[in-house]
Amino acid sequence: MKYQDALVAWTPRTDKIDVGPLISEDARDWSRPYSHTGGAAYVALRECKNEFQRDMMMFIEFHSIVVRDRVDIDAAHKAFLKIDEYRRRIAPDIKGADHDGDYMGGW
Repeated sequence: MKYQDALVAWTPRTDKIDVGPLISEDARDWSRPYSHTGGAAYVALRECKNEFQRDMMMFIEFHSIVVRDRVDIDAAHKAFLKIDEYRRRIAPDIKGADHDGDYMGGW
């Protein structure tokens, strides 16, 4: 799933975090059990045309969720593995990375 299309939902100070499709009028609201949402919930992300800026937004969001909101880092990593850009940009020796033979994290 592309980050621009991914809704990130979490509850601070827990291990409760998930990534799924942006909710539409005809889709079930899977994010209801969580207190916070991000990712594609923001129009600025959905409309951003700069790939590197989107990648920065993704890692800043991950950092904020883990550091500011104290969400369990392993749970956050597992949820973010659903995001294509995350898997390509993390270090290739991290479980779940998708480096396609590129050992520079997709750069």
